[in-house]
Amino acid sequence: MGLEGPKSQEEIQEEYVALWQSVYDEVATKLNAHSEFGIYNEEHAMLAGIEKIEMKDESGEVIGYIDFKVLKKDSLYINYSETKEGYLNQGVYKAILARILIEHPNIKVVFGELMDFNQIKYIEGLNQGMNIEEAMRNTPAYKAASTLGFSTIKIRGDRLICFRDLFEV
Repeated sequence: MGLEGPKSQEEIQEEYVALWQSVYDEVATKLNAHSEFGIYNEEHAMLAGIEKIEMKDESGEVIGYIDFKVLKKDSLYINYSETKEGYLNQGVYKAILARILIEHPNIKVVFGELMDFNQIKYIEGLNQGMNIEEAMRNTPAYKAASTLGFSTIKIRGDRLICFRDLFEV
């Protein structure tokens, strides 16, 4: 067994991209789906530079999407996301997030406000006696981000901020 030195940033980055690609491929294959980047067509979102990525099933129907904005080349703001009801808990959000990260591999921070199902899971956690951090880790948004290497969190109000782990994959 030879001694290997620490991995370079490039090697670590390549491992993250490979992880993100494998997560995306697994879900896309399982659901026979694909993703498409698009222009968000609401005027206020276009002015704010919000982008949109959708995942579509084989018939072309949207099964989930994320509206997002990349800030300072290394931060990803999730403006809004939605997964079609029949596709909840099947990895759609995680796959779409992975696809964004593949296109923007320098992202070190993912953040956004808790809305809809994530907010429900957060409140359920608090009602079950979890502290704020445990309840935040109970959300699908956190679970998806942590699977993709963003498990260090900070909480500001209802904003979840996930930082990419600096350790080897």
